[in-house]
Amino acid sequence: DLKGLYEVLDQYFNQPIIYQAGSAYTTASQALKVFQNFLDQKIPSLHPGDDSYTRGAYFGGRTEVFKPFFQASSKHPQLMTYDVNSLYPFIMKTLEFPYKIKSRGLTRISDSSPGVYDVTVNVPDWMYIPPLGISYTFGSWNRYIFPTGIFRGKWTDLELKYAESLGVKILKVHSGMTFKTCGFLFKKYIETLYDLRKKSIKGSIDDIIYKLLMNSLYGRFGLNV
Repeated sequence: DLKGLYEVLDQYFNQPIIYQAGSAYTTASQALKVFQNFLDQKIPSLHPGDDSYTRGAYFGGRTEVFKPFFQASSKHPQLMTYDVNSLYPFIMKTLEFPYKIKSRGLTRISDSSPGVYDVTVNVPDWMYIPPLGISYTFGSWNRYIFPTGIFRGKWTDLELKYAESLGVKILKVHSGMTFKTCGFLFKKYIETLYDLRKKSIKGSIDDIIYKLLMNSLYGRFGLNV
C-alpha cells in the first residue's frame, strides 16, 4: 500500500504543470497555484459590506431527487438524456468575470452589467421544479429549499432572468448591485488544461489531474477568509 501511494504521489508531483507551479495541500489550492501562472492582472477583494451583500446569493447546486416521468408517443418515441462535458470549465471560459462594484442601491435589474439583487418574487404553485432557492431556518433546522409562492431572497441577474423566462414574476426589486468585469479571466487557463486533457488517455492520471484542476479552481474565489 505504501509503495502504491508513493508511486501515485510521485507521478502527481512530477506532472510538469504542477511541478512548475509548486505543490499544495489540497486540490483546490493546487488549482489556484497553477492558475497564478496564467494570471496577468490583480484581482481586488470586495469591501466587507459588499462581500456580505453578495454572499446572500451564494449557494451550491440543488440535490433533490426527482421522480422521472416519460410517456412515449408517435411524436416522441424515446427519451434522450445528455451529460454536459466540463460544464464548470465551459462557464469559466465563456463568461466574463465580475470583480469591481459598478453601482449600488439599484431598483431595476440591469440588462448591461452582471449583478446581485434583493427581490420579492412570485413562483407559481404549478411549477414542478421551482428555479429559485433560498436558505430557510426554522428553529435549529436550516435547509436550502426551492419553494413556490411569494417570498424574498437574493439572486444574480442571470438566475432571475432565467426564472422569469419560466413564468416567475418579480414583484419588487428592493436593492441591487452591479459589477464591472475584467474580461475572460479564466479563458487561457481552461483552454490550456482542456487541450492537455483531450490529448490524454481517457481515465489516465493526466486526464484525471487536468479535470480536477479545471473543476476545483472556481470555488476558491468564493472562500470566506
